[in-house]
Amino acid sequence: AGGAQSFGWASGDGAARYPEFVYAPDGATAEGHALLFAGLLRDAAWLGARSAMRATEAEEVTRSLALLELHDARRDCAGLRYWLARSTAGDERAEQLKESYLSSHAEATGFRYDSATHLLDAERSARSATRLRARLFAASSREHLRARHGRRWYASRAAGDELIDVWNTASRYTVEELARLAWGGELSFDLLADELLAVTGEGV
Repeated sequence: AGGAQSFGWASGDGAARYPEFVYAPDGATAEGHALLFAGLLRDAAWLGARSAMRATEAEEVTRSLALLELHDARRDCAGLRYWLARSTAGDERAEQLKESYLSSHAEATGFRYDSATHLLDAERSARSATRLRARLFAASSREHLRARHGRRWYASRAAGDELIDVWNTASRYTVEELARLAWGGELSFDLLADELLAVTGEGV
């Protein structure tokens, strides 16, 4: 929904003159808007109000989804480490790359990986940085909207108007630029971690 909204509200004039205004090489901005709305599924109050779930059931679902998101974020961190290692390695380090892939992914996710899949994961690893930046933007954007419009920001017309203003710029700005323009801040790993750990019950 967030991805569709960001395209739907994009400035028609800007898109007509500059196709890259919408379809930028850096996909983190559009993906960040999508993840902003996907994060609602980790909000027990939002989920409970839109389903027949009891509060305890909604909390269990949101906890499971937060664990999945935490896994995916950690896997992207491992993928980025692996991609950086691949980018600087020569053929002579192929075996070392397999070991790097196995150790980094197992350490990050807690699951066992097979060295035979390291090349299959190469494309995913190449996009790890984009997905991580999108996740950081979504977490920071959610925090900004909560602070400005309350915990039920998704029901606020003012929040909707603010998002439309942002969506109007399509992919003109990177997520880092949008963070500085929209709320004068930087993207933070701590904010994403705190949000997910709070939902899983592991936060302090």
